[in-house]
Order: sequence, then structure tokens, then C-alpha cells
Amino acid sequence: MGNKIIPKFHLPKEHPEDMRTIVQAISDNSGCSIGQVILDLKGKLVSHQGKTKGQPKSPSTIANYLKGFYILDLFKQRNSFYSELPPLRTISLFGKEKYEAIGALERILKAPSISLFNEQLTSFCSRNSSLVKLYTEDINKLKAIFDIDDIPNPKKLQDLLIKNCGYEFVGNPGVGYLDIFYREIIQIDNYLNLLRFILENFQIEKHFELIKIGEVYEKLISRSEGYEEEQFKKHLFQLKSTHRIDLKVTKPSHAKNLNIKLFEIQGVQYGFLKILDAQLQDTHAIPQH
Repeated sequence: MGNKIIPKFHLPKEHPEDMRTIVQAISDNSGCSIGQVILDLKGKLVSHQGKTKGQPKSPSTIANYLKGFYILDLFKQRNSFYSELPPLRTISLFGKEKYEAIGALERILKAPSISLFNEQLTSFCSRNSSLVKLYTEDINKLKAIFDIDDIPNPKKLQDLLIKNCGYEFVGNPGVGYLDIFYREIIQIDNYLNLLRFILENFQIEKHFELIKIGEVYEKLISRSEGYEEEQFKKHLFQLKSTHRIDLKVTKPSHAKNLNIKLFEIQGVQYGFLKILDAQLQDTHAIPQH
């Protein structure tokens, strides 16, 4: 039998606005009790689908979310982070006892957009959450051996991790949220790699200079086999959403006169981009598909 555990836990990871709301409450109430956080969040989180759409989340659902944030090592209770405790299948929080949020949450909450908030929280967890790091290491090992779907079935993940990676228990839900972190950090790496590629291959003396998007794409595909236009456009949009580039709307007549290719992203045609933020994390040089 293995000695690793992924507990059952819940997170609203598909809804970054809810993630931000919870992080804000955790940060604001640091030094108070978990019960105070639940009171703070009452009425601020609502169901997004089904018959209960629009109805407030129950205190028990909020408490389950907070267990997920604890598992990510974003706060500690009884002077311990989750990663400092023996692995357990079920996590308990002590509603009347004080907790301490990590200081990094204040910085993450200063992100000017929800896209940048999601990027910073995901990146932080990929570097600092023991469970996210362990899952990333193990899923990479599995992908080197097995054919695993881009969005794998949680039941299949459970079986593969238990049989091949020394887990004695893999909770569902739980493993599915870890896989979302894994997939999102790959996307983040890819669009930051695209920015690095642009900075390294196009001489930009002043940030207000415009760059032809078509020239970026042509140079990119000449060096990265299998990098498709839809991926390119997705990564451009993500760079725009995180305020690293601006995309310039271009009329077809103007593009024809300039003999440049237009790229349609969410119904709008763009011909040029402008760098807004040239600061980069450490990435690879070329986006991967």
C-alpha cells in the first residue's frame, strides 16, 4: 500500500471571481476564526447552475471550500499548514479557533484584473502548495508512460495514481481540482512563453511601437512545429487579458493596403499588438502546444 493521500475537497476553481472572493475573506479575517470567514462570505457566493442558480451557497458548502484553501497551504490553523500534518483522507477545520493567512494573499489580491488574479494564484500554488507540486510531479511521470486525455476522467486519474505512484487514497472531488491547476499552469507558461518569444525576436526600443501580429505568427510557426493558429490567438487573448499586451483593431481595407494578415479573436479583427508589460517570469523560449 502507498503512503500518499489526496483528500476529498472542493474548490470553485472554475469560477475565478468566487476564488477571489474567498481569498479576500481569508486575507481580511486573518487572526479571526474560520467561523468568522464563513459569516463574512454569507450571501457573497451563489450557485452558478441548475435549479439553485443564483441562490446563496450554504455555510457547509463555504466551509468545504475553505478546507480546499487550507489544503493548498494558503493559511494555517493551530500553527500548522496542511502540508505539515500527517496525510488524512478527510480534513477538519476548527470553526472557533483562530487561523493565520499567508502574507502573499495580499499581493495576489492587488492584481488589476480577474485574469491576472487567477494567474498569480495558480502560479503561487504551483510553486508553494505541496499537494499541487506533488500532483504535478506524478502526473508528468504518468504522461510519460500512459496515453492520458488532455482533460482526464477523475476516476482514471484515481486508478493510475494509486496503481503507479504510491497513493493509498485519491479523493474525488479533489484530484480533479489538482488537475485544473496543472492544466492552467501549462497555459500560463505558454502565453508567457509567447511574450518572451516576441521580446526576444522583435526589436522593441519603445513600448508604444506596434508589431505586426502576422509576422510574429510566421516566425513562430517556423520554429515550433505543431503550434496552431487557434492556440496562438488564445495565447494572445490571455496576454491581453492579463494586461501584458494591447491588441489593435484593424480594418480589413487598411490591412489590405498594408498587406498584413488579420487575426479574428472573439469576433474582432486585429492586425497589430503593442507591448504593455515586458516583465517576465522564467519560462521556456517557445510556446508548447
